This record gives sequence, C-alpha cells and structure tokens, in this order.
Amino acid sequence: MPETYGDSPIHPIIEHPHQFEIVRFDYCCGEEARLGAHLDLTLKRADTVRRLRFLTPRRLKIEEGFPQSTGGMVILDIRHRQWEGIGVEVADFEASHGSVTFVAADVVDLDELALTTGCSE
Repeated sequence: MPETYGDSPIHPIIEHPHQFEIVRFDYCCGEEARLGAHLDLTLKRADTVRRLRFLTPRRLKIEEGFPQSTGGMVILDIRHRQWEGIGVEVADFEASHGSVTFVAADVVDLDELALTTGCSE
C-alpha cells in the first residue's frame, strides 16, 4: 500500500488496517460519552489485537455485509483539507461489502493510552 491514498497521507496509527478484521465495534454518544462521542474499533490479525478510538465521529456509513471482513480499510490523515473539527477519515479503497466509513476529529491508540496513563479508558 502506498504512503498516500488520493490526495491524503495514510495515518500512521496502524500499518495495513486492511489486513485486520473488525472484531468489536462500539459507538458511544449521549450521556454515556463523558468525554464526547467516540467510536472504538477493535481490530485483529492473527495474534495481534489493536484498539483504536476515533473522537467525534461523523458521517458514519456501514455497508450491507458488515461484519464481514472489510479488506479495503484505510485510515487517512486529512488535516490538510482544513475541515473544521475533522482530521481523520476511515475509507475503503476496495468499496467492499461490509465496509465501514466515517470521518472523525482524531484517532488514538487505546492500548498506548493505557500504558501512558495507567487507565484503560
């Protein structure tokens, strides 16, 4: 996979997200979202598990076929577009069935956050 997709660089949060499958999908909003709406994705590839939190997700679209593998998932850094409150885009370069696409303010690695803060959330 190249370092860019279209006019946007690939976000460095995770290498080759298209090789992972979504094993958990949590959307938190309203009163439950103490720190603001967020979408948590747990991704798995063989023995590797990654937990990513997308802050203030918008324009969420889940294609028919979810939760089957979304083999074209790509996470883009779109800050250069200068859209207010949006810096990350989750897209699908294969337009595959079951794709999950959205934009968000930012993305954080929940496991890295837990290591640096001593908290799991």
